[in-house]
Amino acid sequence: MKAFLIAYLLSGAVSTQEPCIQYLEGHFERMKSFSELVEGKTYFLEMEMFYKDNPLKEGGSDVNLNSTLYVNTEQYVFESSTISVYQDNSDAFMIVHPQKKIIRREPIKVNHAEQFEKVTQLQEEILKTNQGVTCTDKKVDSNINMIVTLKPSAEIVKNDMVTEVEFEFSDNKKLKEVSVNFSSNHQFLLQRITYVNMDLDVKSWKNRPVTDYVFMKEGQLNERYKNYQIIDNRNID
Repeated sequence: MKAFLIAYLLSGAVSTQEPCIQYLEGHFERMKSFSELVEGKTYFLEMEMFYKDNPLKEGGSDVNLNSTLYVNTEQYVFESSTISVYQDNSDAFMIVHPQKKIIRREPIKVNHAEQFEKVTQLQEEILKTNQGVTCTDKKVDSNINMIVTLKPSAEIVKNDMVTEVEFEFSDNKKLKEVSVNFSSNHQFLLQRITYVNMDLDVKSWKNRPVTDYVFMKEGQLNERYKNYQIIDNRNID
């Protein structure tokens, strides 16, 4: 995932521990409130992810991945340059772009509450058992962002190989970025997720059959997938 961080000027001002905890606790509470999809609402999330390879591990490389996600109670549309997933109540497609394969299957019921819980569970555990919290102001243009850095407990370092977690919040307390540093035993040294855009009630989104993303009206593959192989794993009697 291309290096997308801009070198901002760090002011070096360090705050007390209390504001850090408030920023993080507020973030976790917001994540929990978004865990259940609401009828009639479509959630949108655009992210940039970067994984820094560990040179001590063979066969790896840095990974850049930009992705978008639209999800509501009836449809799931995830798109990236590596994998795209389209699913509604009738059909499901997973497209593996590097291998030029389209896998068609039965729709799978997704427990979104459980997914959100998994995302925040480790972060909350690190917050509860941390060995130190630091708040640092970061000047971004005319704004001041808050950098919150957590040092995990020895147990988390041992079990999850996480050595440091850094959260960046905008001046209105919205999460902009999460960086996770790993120990030398991990496949990657760094995972960085940048939240480019988030909208929890997209008014412009209109559901359409997910087959429209893959096929043209004549039943032929969409032009951009003309050289892709289709693997049909549906249970067809």
